[in-house]
Amino acid sequence: YEANDPASIQKSFARHLEYSLACTRFKFTMQDAYRAAGLVLRDRLLESLNDTNAYYREMDVKRGYYLSAEYLIGRHMQNAIANLDLEQNFKDAFEDLGMKLEDLFAEEADPALGNGGLGRLAACFLDSMATLSLPCWGY
Repeated sequence: YEANDPASIQKSFARHLEYSLACTRFKFTMQDAYRAAGLVLRDRLLESLNDTNAYYREMDVKRGYYLSAEYLIGRHMQNAIANLDLEQNFKDAFEDLGMKLEDLFAEEADPALGNGGLGRLAACFLDSMATLSLPCWGY
């Protein structure tokens, strides 16, 4: 597993800048920084996803599926960092690099996959299922 201390987050960030995005550590845009930070976060989310799926397979649980044409889920990065309880570590890591998390969050576009109440309802429903640790997927 990836370590979650600020120094490890910084190393992962530099690795993704250079090897995933083909930038240098010394010259990159805020959009490049956002994308590299997103990859750092994705790596940690995948660890959790894989552990969860392995547990569900082992327990042979029933799964629920929710299909919606709309999802108003909002921006992902800040929510994912909070859900992994890594806010302080990410903040410290990026402040040491001279960046504010708020500036990275501002680079993220809101997906806005829909236009109203049903999209918000679908997003709330998925959030509730995740909060309750239900084995469900949204499509």
